[in-house]
Amino acid sequence: MPSRKVSHESGRRHERVKSELRKLARSLEPGSALPPRSQLLRQLRVARATLTRAVQALEAEGILTIRPRVGLYTTVRAKLLTVAFAQYWEPYNLNSFDLALVEALTRYGPDYGLFVEIHMFGTYEQPDRDRLAAFHRLVAARRYAGILSMTSRPISGWRADLEKLGLPLAFNPVIIDPSSLEELGVGLLCRRGCGSIAMLDHIDSPDAAGEQRYRRALQRHSLPYHPEWYVLIPGELPWELAGYRHFRAAWEKWTRKPDGMVSANDHVTQGMLRAAQDMGIQVPGELQIATHANRGLSQFTYPDIVRLEVDVMRMARMMLEKMRDKIKGDRDETSAILKLIPAEETKRFES
Repeated sequence: MPSRKVSHESGRRHERVKSELRKLARSLEPGSALPPRSQLLRQLRVARATLTRAVQALEAEGILTIRPRVGLYTTVRAKLLTVAFAQYWEPYNLNSFDLALVEALTRYGPDYGLFVEIHMFGTYEQPDRDRLAAFHRLVAARRYAGILSMTSRPISGWRADLEKLGLPLAFNPVIIDPSSLEELGVGLLCRRGCGSIAMLDHIDSPDAAGEQRYRRALQRHSLPYHPEWYVLIPGELPWELAGYRHFRAAWEKWTRKPDGMVSANDHVTQGMLRAAQDMGIQVPGELQIATHANRGLSQFTYPDIVRLEVDVMRMARMMLEKMRDKIKGDRDETSAILKLIPAEETKRFES
């Protein structure tokens, strides 16, 4: 039985050979032949088994193609730089927006000379240490040219951990402009006949900006403003639970009920809808709700909410552009800002 030391050294040789072959493949045009295996064995100074293992791994990655009795050839993918889209999510935690974004990144990556690989590291509360360790090994083997991450919630140490890997990092390269929620939400509800609109907002560090935008939106549409109709949710509770509790408490307190609500996001909206159901409030009959929500929530779970979205295709392209520039040495750390738009205006994700 081989010792751990021998096994470790064999693994290191394998990764070195893979790295050298990947570099060679990227220096050639797609469809070009690599030198014969006998020549590669002399140049790399490794055993045939090590070379075969490295070639098979690069074939699985789509970097090389093996033509029996002919030789090794590069593929189109060999010319692309491989970047990692690293996230702290499990696949079962992904919603339709996240899945569409992942698909868009992998589809449009070649337009920017990038091949995107997806890595999920577990939930926010319980990261998978084995997956993180495996990712570190891939980075150490120089598999990636950069790391792209889009994390909406703050995670302690997440950015610092990625930065320690020493690769160009595009962290939150695109952010959603919150200022479009109030104006669009109020306007869409007005068009659907609402004459009195409240708002359930959620921000981690309370300030007056959200209320000011909400108030200005009401004024532009000649609607009444009641201070008690703007409800700010503190950040210590999960958003779904906070939406349930604060909506229910506000609704029971209000002597005059609104016929429209603008909600901070789809998580808060889920709590609101459950509270409305428990209190016998008909949505959308008695109350209409406008919120920033992914397609799956409104189409399959709550089809009657008024949905605001971002153009996922545009978001993906902006992220890829930021990653490309980062690899080239651009030091611009500013995030691109993407506004919300009504769901009916978003482009359908082509299958």
